Amino acid sequence: MTQISADFLVIGGGIAGMSAAAIFISNYGNATLRALSAAAHPALAGELLGESVLSARGEMLVVQEHELDMLANYLEGATGLETLTPGEACALVPVLRRENIAAAVIERGAEDIDVDTLLQGCTRLFKARRGQVIQGARVTALARESGLWQARADELTVKAPVLINAAGAWADHVGALAGLPPIGLQPTRRSAALMAVPPECQPLTRHFSARSLKTAKAGMPNPMGSA
Repeated sequence: MTQISADFLVIGGGIAGMSAAAIFISNYGNATLRALSAAAHPALAGELLGESVLSARGEMLVVQEHELDMLANYLEGATGLETLTPGEACALVPVLRRENIAAAVIERGAEDIDVDTLLQGCTRLFKARRGQVIQGARVTALARESGLWQARADELTVKAPVLINAAGAWADHVGALAGLPPIGLQPTRRSAALMAVPPECQPLTRHFSARSLKTAKAGMPNPMGSA
């Protein structure tokens, strides 16, 4: 039986897990999602890795008549959004069908996150701070004894005073191992259609570059926000 002691134990090696391991940042939460996103912006803009992982994009949301209530909920408490008429939305993106649009909003300050650069950068930062990544180790048991969490993964036991559950779609399962009730996490599939933007389309950003003109996104608002 191999035993490892650590200051923090993070279960999950995705972007949430690696960013938490590289620098301790609170993650996700329905009621405070926008506040967390705003708080994370300086880190994404260069404070964390020494280089920005953001680039100008801009995002326009269009809804049909039966989705107006969803849009109203999305707009509640939001900042930096500009309402558009259906005609204005079509002027920006002429490939849209005017008859299918009941309302539209645009966030010109929206930015892309280069998630690969972010993940790889956090991994490098984590290792530089003497962190250890253990792959292929499925956690099968969790227990807390004498002020320490103990995680079992086959013949490996890792002990740490702080346990961070960043297991994504499996977070409820990990929580159950720790004796916590489920919170109802459900993995879902999201779809994206990427297309070359016709020359007549106008930029959606405040400050745009050639990269930001290559694609445009338009669709239903995501109640959990978007990146």
